[in-house]
Amino acid sequence: MNEEMNAVIASYFENFRVLKSVFKLDTGVNYAACANLFCAKNTAADAENLEQCRKLLKSKEGMFSSFRASAEMFTCSSMLLSGEPETKLARVQQNYQLLKKSYIDSSHLATTAFLLDDTCSPEQIPAVIERSRALYKKMQKLHPLLTGTEDAPYCVMLAQSQKADEMLIAETEQIYTYLRKFANDNAVQTLSHVFALSDAPVEEKCRRIAALYEALAQNGRKYAKDIRMTILAALALPELDPAQTAAEILEIDAVLAEHPEYKGFFGEDQQTRLMHAAMILSTLQKPHYAITEYISVNAAIYIAVMIAVSAATSATIISTC
Repeated sequence: MNEEMNAVIASYFENFRVLKSVFKLDTGVNYAACANLFCAKNTAADAENLEQCRKLLKSKEGMFSSFRASAEMFTCSSMLLSGEPETKLARVQQNYQLLKKSYIDSSHLATTAFLLDDTCSPEQIPAVIERSRALYKKMQKLHPLLTGTEDAPYCVMLAQSQKADEMLIAETEQIYTYLRKFANDNAVQTLSHVFALSDAPVEEKCRRIAALYEALAQNGRKYAKDIRMTILAALALPELDPAQTAAEILEIDAVLAEHPEYKGFFGEDQQTRLMHAAMILSTLQKPHYAITEYISVNAAIYIAVMIAVSAATSATIISTC
């Protein structure tokens, strides 16, 4: 394991520890996604400042706000990382109000509001939201049972593409058809969104993720064929050797397996741990992405957050039933 990988994993575990000390009753997937968010920004999580961000958030948003509950840790982490928590929150609150005019309210809109702030200038945001809604409606017409508010962040990413709407929809459908037997339908729809961000040929992108999955399988590890598969999509975008990428995922996974957070009855299952290893590797691989795939680089970070928010929301619903 090289020095950079060791340093990132050490930072990941320290960020994980700090986040757990502040957000004591949250979920493992949220801790992992937000710990990685700090790693991606090359910044250490700070308990005292996170507490201050949390107090600020509570003073601005009510208990049932979409910025709290399952998205609270991400909201506070993003506020802290901005260097200007109050200003950051004010901007994303404005974005959120704009999004609510086009989408049904959910925690996914809170993460989407941050995505807009991180990838668009203020004057671009209304047009990006309008275009994202047009793309969403086209997707919903094609896949009414699969398309929901969780697709809003991906529509916002796609709305920043230079490709025409018709080309984006046609390409997502091509990818969906190509990979339909590769994973479950929800995962394949999301994979199609992520892959459409890249300019690589459809067959090439699909071949890369299949090769990466197979390389892991050949080493005795079957990657989950659900929404967690989306992290592999981000790793499949650069033209890197899938065997080497798989080896690095497994190297990180072996280190995670020895940490107390991944051991015992309350530790994460092996497939989720493998996703976390892939997520950490996506942070290390950022230099391999072309500048034209900037949104795709951010996609890897936001995908992990969106998976975490979805999982945390599901856990909350189950616990209250």
